[in-house]
Amino acid sequence: MQEINLYQKIDEQYMEMAGIEVGSPQLSYYDLIEEGEKDIILDDNATDVIELNKYESTWNPDGNDLRYKQEFTVVDPSKLFGKDRITDVANEIGIAVHLYSRESRFQETITLKDSIISTDKAKRIIFEKYFNKSKLRGVVNIEIFFYLKKLVYENPYQANEVGMKLSQTEIFKTRIIIDGEGSTFPITEVDNPKGPLWTIRKEWSDPSIDAFDITNVQVVLNRKHKAFKKLVQSNGPLTQELMSNIINQAMAMIISQAVADMNAQEESWDFDMAEEGSVLSVVKYWTEIFELDIDDSVMAIFSKIQMHKESSDEA
Repeated sequence: MQEINLYQKIDEQYMEMAGIEVGSPQLSYYDLIEEGEKDIILDDNATDVIELNKYESTWNPDGNDLRYKQEFTVVDPSKLFGKDRITDVANEIGIAVHLYSRESRFQETITLKDSIISTDKAKRIIFEKYFNKSKLRGVVNIEIFFYLKKLVYENPYQANEVGMKLSQTEIFKTRIIIDGEGSTFPITEVDNPKGPLWTIRKEWSDPSIDAFDITNVQVVLNRKHKAFKKLVQSNGPLTQELMSNIINQAMAMIISQAVADMNAQEESWDFDMAEEGSVLSVVKYWTEIFELDIDDSVMAIFSKIQMHKESSDEA
């Protein structure tokens, strides 16, 4: 069904008239092994959906941060202004970004600082967003649109309140898949009134072959535990610390068990035996970024992971 506009909006015709250009997303993160910023190289057609681990298999939401950058250019902003166009020449147009993720439990709308005014000089606007490590899960949705930033004079059939959306459709939108294959723990939920808040299930047979996915390993959260609602419905620092501790303990247990399994089935082995995407390949990555000794006890491994993450947060 065709949308009926009650006021002028920026559609494809206006996008072409004003020369509105949308740059490709630029993603990067701090590589703990190389100790420097590393770009995630995307395909030219990676717009609607960006699966991070498809382009950077070693990126891990528990160990790495993420930076998102995108550039927008309006070649001739004056084409948007006038009494018969989007808004009056005395007004200002802005760009806003709506970010939300059900799995990461956040939602926010960011208004960019720069304004678009009536001028024939090209205007470039850059959007940048930094995500801390251990903050992202599932899918992050990004929707970018024009809005009325400043209202000085109102004409008929034009937006008449600051904040009104001026885009017919989003300038750009994408879905960033955080939990791609091998990127983080597969987390499931159960109902066990007498059980603990969480458990871990190990289903793999050969860690060097079996994939690091929900069929072979799971962190299982108990919906019937009294602390479950606080864990999943709050995004405060205590909740984040609790979830981080759960993940850290699970990592230590997986490392210890995978090493024990390899020792039991092979007289001599090394990480080069690990197939891509396997449990052992993930363990290899963790031992490198957290500088672990695989012969340590599970308690020692957990302590080193915990200390490494806390020292990285303070830095």
